[in-house]
Amino acid sequence: MHATTMRSLKASASSVVFGFAVVAGSLLTQQSSAQAQVIAPPAPSNPITSRPTSSGSGGIVPTADFLPAYTTTGSVGGSTMVSPSSFGFFFEAAQNVQLDGLGFASQAGWSNGTPYEVKLWSFVNGGTNPGDYTELANATFTQGNSYTFKDGYFWQSLSPFITLPESFVSDPTNQVGYVITAIGDFSGTNGNVQYEGGTATFDPRFINAGNGFNDTTDTAGFYPIPFYDGGLGDTGYFNANLSYVPGPLPLLGAAAGFGWTRRLRKRIRISK
Repeated sequence: MHATTMRSLKASASSVVFGFAVVAGSLLTQQSSAQAQVIAPPAPSNPITSRPTSSGSGGIVPTADFLPAYTTTGSVGGSTMVSPSSFGFFFEAAQNVQLDGLGFASQAGWSNGTPYEVKLWSFVNGGTNPGDYTELANATFTQGNSYTFKDGYFWQSLSPFITLPESFVSDPTNQVGYVITAIGDFSGTNGNVQYEGGTATFDPRFINAGNGFNDTTDTAGFYPIPFYDGGLGDTGYFNANLSYVPGPLPLLGAAAGFGWTRRLRKRIRISK
């Protein structure tokens, strides 16, 4: 059985709003529901009103400076039928960019020492097979430990830094790119967090390329890579984040900031 998922939105803009792709997103959802092995949960719809600045340790949160790839007020979903599961998004690097941290969204109700893992991969060959993905970094966030808090996320440093080569302009056929996800128990039981979506504002160094979801019912071998369309159209699942090292903005991003360019690129994923 083949599961084909088309993902769009390679928009190079410093502030990306995803509502323009509602119709396309609806078509993608219908296609994914009919063909994918995993069943996407309902889209997040409840706005997040506040985020705790401590993960519950009661201690002093360490001070550090992290620059998130995106910021979002976020919306939470509900419970998933399968645990563990994976919620994330695909993205492109508009220039060579160094990463110095991984982040996990703070949510009220996170308790009982529940852990979640954030993972980052690169992919080649369009990412159509599990072997096309290479894990670049991971970090486990456990409730009760002390983490830096900034912009709604808890953060852990990467040492050494990781460099993501530019993957947008040099890759017109969409063969290479990146994906980040949060993995854990989103089943809605006491102490767990919910998966997040919503509208995000991306730094021009990063270009959102669409949401991804997966769980342990995947028989194609991609799990925990969030390979399947989660039904959010061109937005993403935003439990996981990444921090970059400051540097000059890409010319592409600056141009897009003035509205000079916006283009769509399609991603076709085929799993057996």
